[in-house]
This record gives sequence, C-alpha cells and structure tokens, in this order.
Amino acid sequence: MEGEKVIGVRGLNADSAWTVDFRRDGVTFRRQSPYPSWAEFADKARPLVEAFLSTAKPDRLVRLGLRYINHFRLPNRDPGDYFGSLPSLPDSLGLTVRRLLSSVAARDAESGFSLEVTHFLLDDLEPERTGYLLDIGVSSDNRFHPEADRMWGTFEQLRELKNRVFFELITDRNARLHE
Repeated sequence: MEGEKVIGVRGLNADSAWTVDFRRDGVTFRRQSPYPSWAEFADKARPLVEAFLSTAKPDRLVRLGLRYINHFRLPNRDPGDYFGSLPSLPDSLGLTVRRLLSSVAARDAESGFSLEVTHFLLDDLEPERTGYLLDIGVSSDNRFHPEADRMWGTFEQLRELKNRVFFELITDRNARLHE
C-alpha cells in the first residue's frame, strides 16, 4: 500500500510450529507445543539472532522477553489443588468456580526484570477434566548495545526467573501429574 513501510518480517517453518518475527529493534521467537528443551530452542534461535544483528544492525535493544503458555488438563475442577495463590470464594458459600481470570504484573527487584502471570480456567474439555492456562511472560526492558552473547545471557536469566516462578505457582500435586 502506498505510503506504508515494512516494520518487520515473520518467518514460519513448514508446519508452522516455529515462528520468528524480525523487527528493526527486536526479534521474537515462538514455539507451539510440544516444547523442546532449552538447548534445542537455543540451537535454532541463536543463528537467527546473529543473522538479525548482522543484517538489521540495531543501535540498541529495547526489550528482550520470553513467554510460556502452559496448557494443563486437570482431573477435577478445583484449581486450588493444583495452583497456589489463586483468587477464590469462601468455602462457606458452597459455590463451584466456573470461570477464572487473574493477572498479576510484578518486577523482580534483584534483576529489574518484569513479570506477568495470567491464570485462565477453561471449560472446553471433556467431562472429568478441566483445562487451565498458566501464561508466564518475563522481560528485560534494560536498553543495551546489541551483542549476541549479552542477549543470550539475558535470555538465560529470564528463563531462570520464569522457571522459579512456574515451580512456585504450581503445587506438588500438579508437578506429580507431569513427571
């Protein structure tokens, strides 16, 4: 269209399981379930990041982030058995929670990283099962000169924060379901 300019490019692999978005000031990777190991993810993503840096030559990086959306299929409808610190209704009311949406944004004082956690209770599964999404996004808004090693060090730190948060949010009962 006349007068519009390209702000980015999206690439997909043959089955669209892997997606990469390149913008002038950043790159975003997505992977559909099943999720690979971090090593496999990094092996695919690192050459693309290096190609992005050598082609786009950004002056600085504005934001780096990782996002994990975990879809749980749980055996009953009480999310409190599987997740800690959820909003709830008093037991004395005798009500069954049918829908739940909760979002919390926070900042890690030690690293300065931002965190957003969103819980969704789904009702789209077969009887005796409950669908539940736990969406965890972590990001660094620290602006710095784009260097591949520094980017990967930041991604590693973001991944560590995401893992720490994830395992604090699920109960032991939930963790046992996924062993």
